[in-house]
Amino acid sequence: MEAIDEIVNGLRMGRRKPNHLREVEEILAARGGERREVRIIADLFVGDFKPGPLYLEIKSPLPNLDVCAESKRKMLIFQALFEGRMPQAFLALYYNPYYPKPYRHPFTMRVMDLEHEVLVGGEMWDKLGGEGTYNELLSIIGEVERLMAESTSK
Repeated sequence: MEAIDEIVNGLRMGRRKPNHLREVEEILAARGGERREVRIIADLFVGDFKPGPLYLEIKSPLPNLDVCAESKRKMLIFQALFEGRMPQAFLALYYNPYYPKPYRHPFTMRVMDLEHEVLVGGEMWDKLGGEGTYNELLSIIGEVERLMAESTSK
């Protein structure tokens, strides 16, 4: 846990840059010592997800620094707990408020490796349901809107 705390505190303070692969290597190298019970609560956990267990921290698209740091801490703990099972941990943001530009929220960028740890909008929905899920959801929402508009105009 000390390695995880050092990583998260360094990111919060701007003393280091996010690098998912290096961070996972650091926490796995630091394993050992006294065992202790750890508990994390996922916003979404799929134990039999392919290729390995999936952990999502589903947050609003503009999280504050505390939310980003705590999400990172939980994601790194998950990575350590599921070592050897190809764990996948992501900060999941259900839409991109900067669209059509790339997602660039400063607090998220300070703490998270955007390429390897963050799913935004369609990436999140397609990760969960497979390719095309996001577009299918938009289609369903559009159909519901149309039906509701028809029913209220009668």
